[in-house]
Amino acid sequence: MFYFLTIMSMRIISSSMKVAKDFNILEISFFKLYLIVVALLLSFWFPVILSANLGVYIVILIVSYVAIFSTMFKKQGNFYKTIFTEGLKARIFSNTTMLDISIFKTAVFVTGLLLAKLFPVLLTAHIGWYI
Repeated sequence: MFYFLTIMSMRIISSSMKVAKDFNILEISFFKLYLIVVALLLSFWFPVILSANLGVYIVILIVSYVAIFSTMFKKQGNFYKTIFTEGLKARIFSNTTMLDISIFKTAVFVTGLLLAKLFPVLLTAHIGWYI
């Protein structure tokens, strides 16, 4: 049973990596919007997520963005040049690993939590707007 679950999880991870490496800039933008909305929904449903000190969110945010930008510059070179020359067709995740994409997701998710912490009025919208 454990072997089966391990094989299935490895297949899911490899297929998700294939999909993530093919994301272009527009799809990454939608992915970031999705992660921020999920962060707002979870902070709406589980207020304990926002109970940490503001400094914790800021430290996690800074460390994750520094990590993701340093790996992007190492693996992609100047990816801003790629974005401006290729436009929305640019694929900036093509040389990244699963760890890099996980750090990116953490950074965007914590950005959503920080927005909810700084602007609690975002959590007053009806839940249907988020869904």
